[in-house]
Amino acid sequence: MTNIKDLKVNLENKILSTENVIIVPHKFADFDAIGSAIGLSLLPRKLKHQAFIVNGDSPTEMEAGVKVITEEAGKEYGIVSKEKLIASNSNGFDQSLFVLTDVNKDYLIHVKDLITDPEKTVILDHHEEDQKTVPSNHKYIDTSSSSASETVTKLLSACKIKIPSDVAKYLLAGIYLDTNKLTKNVSSETMKTVAKLLESGASMPDVINLFKED
Repeated sequence: MTNIKDLKVNLENKILSTENVIIVPHKFADFDAIGSAIGLSLLPRKLKHQAFIVNGDSPTEMEAGVKVITEEAGKEYGIVSKEKLIASNSNGFDQSLFVLTDVNKDYLIHVKDLITDPEKTVILDHHEEDQKTVPSNHKYIDTSSSSASETVTKLLSACKIKIPSDVAKYLLAGIYLDTNKLTKNVSSETMKTVAKLLESGASMPDVINLFKED
């Protein structure tokens, strides 16, 4: 189980020691990948650091619901393509922190060629490691968690960050997806997290509408 307090302290320190944060969900992003990425972007924003979310999927590759989220939230939360990320960081990525969410395998990310320093790479995931796991000195892989969105919601709570209603919706969609509509991998902690997101303004009908898009 991930120690949220340790994750909070380490991630805050890593963010403060770098110029910007690049949040990396997996290829063919689903609700958990994009929801947890948007949620994570709130932490560097709180610390007055720039954050990018890299979604290298083309519009034709995106799931319909993820495309809706990207169109809704892209500008506000810094969702960019790999090409725009490179153009925005013309001096390179030596001073960037990469945070992988809902993924740890190198073949499942669009920017594996940009990630070269294990000390500046953080992994936040709930999938098992294997020989293809991205080298990182800071892994928070909790296979007992229902989803990356559950862990991110706990992290935001530990950081005392108020979750906007739109972000709460995206995080709840991530949990709803990875628990098969709250029917599997659900613990009491998962339900507490769901309650937190509903209190933050997430609407279950709005979440269900995202699934109808797909």
